[in-house]
This record gives sequence, C-alpha cells and structure tokens, in this order.
Amino acid sequence: MNGYIDLFTSYKNSGVVFLDSASTTQKPDIVIESAKQHLCNLAVNPGKGNYDPSLKLYNDIENTRRTVAKFINSEENEIIFTSGATESCSIVAHSWGLHNLQDGDEILVCLDDHESTIKPWFYIQKLFAAQSKNIVIKPYNRDKYLGGVDVYSLEKQLTDKTKLIIATHVHNLYGAITDVKSIRNIAGSNIPIFFDVSQSISHLKIDVKDLEVDFMAFSGHKMFALSGIGVLFVKKQFHSVLSHFMMIESSLTSIQHFTNLSQNTELPKVLETGTKNVLGIISLNSAINFILKIGYNGIRSYVSYLTDYLYKKLVDLEFIEFLPGYAFNNSTASYGIISFRVNGYDSRDIADLLSQNKIYVRAGDHCVFKGDNYLKDSIRVSLHIYNTYQDIDRLAECLKQIQ
Repeated sequence: MNGYIDLFTSYKNSGVVFLDSASTTQKPDIVIESAKQHLCNLAVNPGKGNYDPSLKLYNDIENTRRTVAKFINSEENEIIFTSGATESCSIVAHSWGLHNLQDGDEILVCLDDHESTIKPWFYIQKLFAAQSKNIVIKPYNRDKYLGGVDVYSLEKQLTDKTKLIIATHVHNLYGAITDVKSIRNIAGSNIPIFFDVSQSISHLKIDVKDLEVDFMAFSGHKMFALSGIGVLFVKKQFHSVLSHFMMIESSLTSIQHFTNLSQNTELPKVLETGTKNVLGIISLNSAINFILKIGYNGIRSYVSYLTDYLYKKLVDLEFIEFLPGYAFNNSTASYGIISFRVNGYDSRDIADLLSQNKIYVRAGDHCVFKGDNYLKDSIRVSLHIYNTYQDIDRLAECLKQIQ
C-alpha cells in the first residue's frame, strides 16, 4: 500500500526512508508549488507600501489567519503568527507569566515533555529570584507503561497557588495522547491551561472551544508547511493581561523596569512585531487546505495501519526494548510514533548505521527536558501519510542485519 506518497514527489524521488516525521514533516507538492509562486512574485513588504502588491500580500496573510482560526475553531484575533511552537511557549511565559504571576505562585509541568514548553518557565523563575521572589515549578508524572498523563499525579499537585498547567496533547516520544478535558475537570475553570498540540495538529481535529484550553501552540513544519512558521492561540479573555514580548529586556535585574511597561491589548499586533515570515504563512495556508482535502479520517486510518504494522515488525525482534506507548496497549489509537532501544547498543550508533542505509530515524534525548536515563538514549520511529509498508520492511530488515 503506497498511501499518499504520490502527493509528495520530492520524498518519493529521494530514495530515502524517512521515519522522523515527529521532528518535521515532508512537504506535499501543493505546498512547494505555493511557495514557488510566492517567490516568483515581486518582492514586497506586506501592508507597508501604498501599492497593490503590498496590500494584496497583507490580505493573503490575513486570509491565512482566517483559515487558521476556522481550522481550530477560534476567533481571528486569537491567532498570533510566530516562528514556531518554541517561540509561542516563550511568548506566553514572558508576555503573560512575567506580568501576572505573583510571589509563591505555582506552575504544573511534566518534566518528560518537550523542553520548549518547560525551559521558558525556569527562566521566568530566575527573573523572579533576582527580585527575591519565587515561582514554584511543580512536576507531575506520566504513566510508566502507556505514556499518558497520570491525572492522579497532577491532581495531587494542585493547590490554591496553582496558576497554570502546561500539557502536551500527543507526546513526542511516547505517542500517547492527553485527555485535556480530564485535566480541566479536576482543575476547574479558573486555572489556565497551556496546550502544546505540535504532534497532534496533523493527525487530529483540534477545536479550542471543545478542548477548553486558554493558550495553545503548534509549528507549521510538523503539519506539512515550511519551517519558521507557527501559531499561538490566546483565548480572548487573556488579551487584556498580555504585554509586549519583543521589547522586553533580558537582564535579570531589569524585571522592575519592564513589568511597568504600558500594555497594548490589541492582538495580534502586540505580539507580532517586524516583518512576518510571509513565505511560511503562505505555506501554512496551503498545508491546512491539504490536510482538509485528505481529511482527518483518511490520515488517522492510514497512519494507524502503518503503526500497527511497524509494531508487529519490531515485536518479533528479540533485541528490541520498547518505551512506554503503543507497544504496551496497541488497542488504543495510534499517532505514528513508536520508541525503543536496541539492547547492547547506543541509540546514536544504531541511527548512524541506519542512516548509512538511507533510513532516517531520531535517536538520543529527543528534546525531553528531564526524564529517566533511558529517555536520553532511545530510538524513535515516527510515521506519516507518505510512508509505506515497504519503508517499514526496510527498517526491520536493516535492524536484523545490524544485530
């Protein structure tokens, strides 16, 4: 079964087996073509010139904003274009956290999650410490077999000082999904939730109203768009308590100065500064249309079949040790991610050997902020709709030869 590979000419003609889609996705022909068309047009700055091409490009950007808003069921002014999920996380920490958290407030995080969602808060903690104030970062756990959020662990950490919960929809290493509604139920309506949907946005329909999240981030390059473009969703009720991000000084001793900056509550302008990544925005519009044309049912069905096929190929290899996730409960929904170790080998050595055979996987620490040692030395295979059963067969055969 070749799935949708014919829609990805560049990948089809590459001769490689790309099994690192959780890191970034290949680009379909429709996205590449839209980028080419933009680059072949007259170069102008969107909305800065009083001439038609500039105004048209500005309208194209705002049309993409409308497309994104409809895509996740939000309002247009709740959509902020960023360089990616990493910047989106940092914006929330600096534009909201720095100006609204108080001494002794607590933030709940999972230290097994991607470091981009966590590191900005430790930096904010340092800024407060420079003023002899304290922000408490409290960890909650994931299930050691299934990889999903241990909601009981999270609930035990909740106090009247909890001011933010940070969660990941689909984990980048385990492929396990978080039921954010269960978090909302135990947290109540007054504690904001920041949700990272980078790994789920190209597999699942995302509806911010249904999820009841307050901040949400994702990257375009993980959903078939070009690199350097991302989206930050900010619920309208938080617009009035946000402050400028790019003009904040970085000195640890300057917190008193920039917390008194006047606030401009007009979003998205307050958080979008300078010339935007127009090419990335154009590609994001095409990528969303591409996903909608195929449909989430088609994506989920095909990737689920591939994931199950991958598991059955790997489980027969006695030297494979699986990480939490699909291998421990393959009756659950799958999102194309299976991680494992090869007993007796360093994961990077295995990845190097696979690379010599033009099979590309991710190995090492996977940008996990802080977890058990086995998280720092594992192999992740992540699939998407351009992969085929033949890709998985080549992987399994190569692993056998290596062993």
